[in-house]
Amino acid sequence: IGEGWDAAPPPFGRPLADKVRTRLGEDPRTSSLPKLNINVVGSTVVVRGAVPDDADQSAIEDVIAGVEGVDKVDMELGSSL
Repeated sequence: IGEGWDAAPPPFGRPLADKVRTRLGEDPRTSSLPKLNINVVGSTVVVRGAVPDDADQSAIEDVIAGVEGVDKVDMELGSSL
């Protein structure tokens, strides 16, 4: 049993949505923002929620765009003011 079994990890890593959430939580520009709804369709990340201002939206988009595996960011954010 197990002979010839390749112990290499599977060809996929953590789900892309988890990577995005982790990166948003780690980046100082976005770590204190309200919780966002992150959905992934293929390599497109859809972000929904409310943020205080446009600068926050830009920071969110920049952080997400820098995550490996993300080809497009669809921002569906409103203002929380």
